Amino acid sequence: MLGQIVVAEVDEADFQHLDLDLSPAFCDSTGQISSSALSDEHHLSDLMLNALCVLAISSDGMRSAEAFRARFRHHMGTEPPLLLDLRETRTEQRRGRVLSCIVQSLLEDRIRQSRRQVELFRDLSHLRTSYEDLHRSFSLLETFVGASGLDQRQLNRDLPPAVNVAPVRLLSAQPLLQRLPRQSSGICEVAVHLARPPEGEGHLRVALSSIEAGEVLATWEFEAAELSRGWVNLPMEIALGPDDMTLDLSLDWSGLHPLELDWCLRHPDPRYSLRSASATTGAADDRVLALRIWSYIPGCTVPVASDNWPTGRSGTWILPGEALAKGISLNTDDENTRYLEQFDMLQVHPIQGDFAAALLSGAIDPGIGQVSVNIGSLSDSAAAIDYAIAIAPTANRIAPVRSAKGILRRRGMPLKPALERLLSLPATRCSEWYRLNAQEKGRIDLLLAAPTTEPFDLYLITRMAEEAERPSFAWATFSAVTLRSDRG
Repeated sequence: MLGQIVVAEVDEADFQHLDLDLSPAFCDSTGQISSSALSDEHHLSDLMLNALCVLAISSDGMRSAEAFRARFRHHMGTEPPLLLDLRETRTEQRRGRVLSCIVQSLLEDRIRQSRRQVELFRDLSHLRTSYEDLHRSFSLLETFVGASGLDQRQLNRDLPPAVNVAPVRLLSAQPLLQRLPRQSSGICEVAVHLARPPEGEGHLRVALSSIEAGEVLATWEFEAAELSRGWVNLPMEIALGPDDMTLDLSLDWSGLHPLELDWCLRHPDPRYSLRSASATTGAADDRVLALRIWSYIPGCTVPVASDNWPTGRSGTWILPGEALAKGISLNTDDENTRYLEQFDMLQVHPIQGDFAAALLSGAIDPGIGQVSVNIGSLSDSAAAIDYAIAIAPTANRIAPVRSAKGILRRRGMPLKPALERLLSLPATRCSEWYRLNAQEKGRIDLLLAAPTTEPFDLYLITRMAEEAERPSFAWATFSAVTLRSDRG
């Protein structure tokens, strides 16, 4: 109810003579509200919102009004409504004075409300500006982390398959459940291990669910032809959020022959043991499936490995260390081109008077619009080194060559002609050469005019900045090979 006036009970008769179209709330001599229109529990809070003023028409009414204001101040912790003293006002002037006071009070309230509204809009503008600045800062931070090669998934749990044991048989239309052995925050990928390829046709459906919420968080489906012996990766485009929950992995197979899964260990806690989805209690046995679990920044888009990225998806991902480790040196007698596991880098050691290159076969999937690679030397005393990258269709792949020895190496340059022929082909895309001194770090970005339409090989190339310079301590490295489905 809006527009109330607090009046002492002793002044009720005088208030009625004022003929005001307002609802009164009468208080007794102790300040208690006696009006039945308001509940005992809420009358003070209601009056704080609705009361226009407190009227005192007589001396007894003034004492009651003061008692009410004191009680209001004590219980509500704020100033009470305005006190209007009519004791010395002539009877015929009381109504006009009350209306004038109410109008003045409403006008002041309107002015205060307008000021608060202006302050609110100003604060909202500042909040919007702060949010935009924060969003821009996080975008720059994300770019910096990506450029620094820091935004890689972390393998937090690796449960390898046990050897010389009978595999778990996943029967058709008999789903199995496996609780994941860690909390969910940041999980971005799970993998299970197939003991052998499935026989005949079939369909595998995998679902990741939250036990507490009873909600399916992600699903994956595979035809039998897509499955082979080894790890079956189950990537997610966005890592799970920061709120931890208990996760169940459900595997449902439909096929004529069972699907055989490897397991890792026996768990004494039945909650973490493999169990049948149709069972109401207990577990199928005490075995735990062979699992791998990766995590990333909770709630963020995941730069997953390109060989795990579902066809047709867009985004950014980084080649895993296993892909770099498969790099092939195109200089077969150069033992210094190798994968450095401790740094997660591929070292492509320059050769005096020749090109040195490493080949990542089929590393570029269809649909790639940008390739970025971090470069740098691990040595603090090497001479300047030139770096470049190139991509070419797998059909144009060049074979490794054996570098010449001695003076022939300096004059013949056996890899350089073959590599230059490859780089000159129309379908090949090559970056510029970039020169770095010892201990300098850099980045090569190769932007494609149009996304790739077929698999491409990736070539990581180095040479000494000065052709005659000896490549002593020339520990040139490539890392964080980042693939984007768009150019940015």
